[in-house]
Formats: sequence, structure tokens, C-alpha cells
Amino acid sequence: MDAPTLTATAAATISGVLLGEYQRRRLTTLTYRYPEETTQTWPEPSPRRWVPLALAGVLGALTLRYTATGEAVHLLHLYPLAIAAPWLVAVDADVHRLPYRTTMLTLIASVLGVVTTAALTGAWLLAAAAALGWAVSYGLFWVLNKAGRGGLGYGDVRLAGLIGLTTAPLSASATWLAFLLGTLTAAGWAFTRPRQPGSRHAYGPWLLLGWLAATLIPLP
Repeated sequence: MDAPTLTATAAATISGVLLGEYQRRRLTTLTYRYPEETTQTWPEPSPRRWVPLALAGVLGALTLRYTATGEAVHLLHLYPLAIAAPWLVAVDADVHRLPYRTTMLTLIASVLGVVTTAALTGAWLLAAAAALGWAVSYGLFWVLNKAGRGGLGYGDVRLAGLIGLTTAPLSASATWLAFLLGTLTAAGWAFTRPRQPGSRHAYGPWLLLGWLAATLIPLP
């Protein structure tokens, strides 16, 4: 492994620790909760000390994977969702909701990353693939949301669009693998939980886990 790869990986990992600690401190304020999401209706969450470690690991792993193979340009459209992921996981696990503002800001940053990637490489088909990935993924989950009458949250629909947008420039296989792994792990986890009438399970963390796995596994 060459020195530039090691340097980039170390810088990304350190940045992940710092950004993750900032996120963790903001999470402890509970400002993301709606007024009705009080500690009487939702229990007090843990300190979430895993956030800096998780973000450091994600950024470090992505940087190592793509710089080592000479595909570092893809980090431009992968980093935004990677950085937002711990925040989204923490909020969804707490109140079973993916915040609109975070997902929309991440979408804007991801689109800019895709356009910049296409401009730098001259491969505008990457931008077209990203747009198609977003449309198909968002559309499919929108249908599932309507068919399930809200059983699948609209935040999951927006997240699905993000996953399609950011993985399609890698390959169609990455997109489908992300959803397959995310859905299978979510189903497996749900089946091990005590079944309570009216209870809901957070889907977002598992979709993001599938996304991470799909972006790290070399695919054709």
C-alpha cells in the first residue's frame, strides 16, 4: 500500500472522529426531536459514544477502498451520505424518523458530488446512471409507501433515493446489493425482537448498513 493511500486514509479517519464527536454532542441536545417527542413518550437515548468511532471507520474504510484502487473520484458522491449516516441512524433508532432537513441537504451534496465526478472524469453517463438510480429507487419505495399506507416511512423513501443516486455510478449491482442486504438484515433483526401490537422498527439503519457493504465490496 503506497504512502498517499495511507495518508488519505489516516486523514479521513481522523476527520471522522472529529465530525463524529461533533455529531454526538449535537445528538445529546435532542434538538432533532419534535415538541411531541418528549422523554415521556420516547425514552432518554444513550450517550451514543459509538458515533465518532462509526464515522471514523466508515470514512477510513471508504477512503482506503477507493484510493487503493485508483477510484478516489467516487468518494465525492459517497462522502455526503457516509457523513450523514451516523446522524440518520441515531435519530431513526431513537424516534423512528429520518429527518427531512438532513436527507435533503445530503441529497443536494450528493448531487453536487455526482456532477463533479462526471465533470472530472468526462464520463457523463455516471450522472445519467445516478439520476436513473435515484428515480428507480425513490419510485419503488414511494409505491411501497403508498401500498403499505405509511407502514414504510417517507423518510425511508428519501433514503432509498439517496442510496440509488450514490451507488448507481458504481454499478447497478451495487444498488441492488445495498437494498438486498439492508432488507435482509432488517428482517432478520425484526424477527428476533419481541412482537408487540403496533410496534415499529427502524428501517433506515439497516438500509445504510446495506449501502456501506455494497460500496465496499468490489463488484463488476
